[in-house]
Amino acid sequence: MRKLIKYLLKYIHWGAIAALVLSYMSVYISPERFWPLAFFGLSYPVLLLLNFAFLALWIFRKNRLFLSTAFILLLGWNYHKSFFRISFREQLVPGQTGGIKVLSYNVRMFNYYEWDDQPQSINDIIRFVGGIDPGIICFQEFFFSGRESFSRERLMKALGNDRDIHLNPAGEGKSASYAGLATFSSHPIINKGAILFPRSRNICIFTDIVWNDDTVRIYNNHLESIRLRKKPSSFIRRFDPFGNEENIEELKDISKRLKNAFIERARQVNVIKEHMNRCPYPLIICGDFNDTPVSYSYYRMKKGLADSFTGSGAGFGNTYRGNFPSYRIDYILHSQDIISSRFQRHLLPHSDHYPVSCTVFRGRD
Repeated sequence: MRKLIKYLLKYIHWGAIAALVLSYMSVYISPERFWPLAFFGLSYPVLLLLNFAFLALWIFRKNRLFLSTAFILLLGWNYHKSFFRISFREQLVPGQTGGIKVLSYNVRMFNYYEWDDQPQSINDIIRFVGGIDPGIICFQEFFFSGRESFSRERLMKALGNDRDIHLNPAGEGKSASYAGLATFSSHPIINKGAILFPRSRNICIFTDIVWNDDTVRIYNNHLESIRLRKKPSSFIRRFDPFGNEENIEELKDISKRLKNAFIERARQVNVIKEHMNRCPYPLIICGDFNDTPVSYSYYRMKKGLADSFTGSGAGFGNTYRGNFPSYRIDYILHSQDIISSRFQRHLLPHSDHYPVSCTVFRGRD
């Protein structure tokens, strides 16, 4: 029996290593070409913990197999840093002035429909934004309606009449209600536009602002959502691996929705990156990517850019607080000639996402 357990542990060990390597590979291969790899990327935190458990086991048992696990863990150092960052002191930028605080926040329509019996959060969010006073605000799932407490006029006044505003095309008219993206800037907006995606309600908007006599482009993104139904959402909370056939069908439905979202986000990011590559200005990219740092979408979007969390954050970066397992899916990226400082994840209960913020400075030439 002891010999059987020994061989079983070895097989699981090599399986765990292989699965972790596949999760590393998922960032390079588009789900359009081979979507199963995206599920290994999504499973990365679990695979990482499993390999750390084997590392501890083999070290304890003085088994040389710990070398193979240690090698694979070291190979993925850059992936590990994107999930957890150790910082022993506050990140400062000596001698820099004229920085802008940037906030990205999926506000979930200010909980207008009171999902999960949570109260509407509009007043709390307005107070939070006023308290940190960001120069650039990128909202996803921004919302106003004909109701007085959610009116366009009240929201614009509360968020600052001195700010220039960019809503995606559906919100630029005088409609009484709107749900979409919104970018607010305390610096003048001199150009704005939108990137529309076929077959999707999700969108990206870009906003050019004047900052220190230079032009900077801000991309505000909301990439493809999983669009879980309420039933699968509750199923995640009460999942029973030994459940009945209905549980299996629900699991299949969730897997199909994940697969479709992986593929659609890959397409959307490719379109956005093509647009970015034609931009002559420094970039700040904000938004809800709906994908983790070990994913094709994040890796493709980040290529050639810096991530403010890995540059000046600390601790775990998870930003999603809904029913699905919590991951970092909200980001502030920027050009290499921009420096970020004091990245923060604000642990607020007002949405199913945590807001993220940082202060950015122009780098010295």
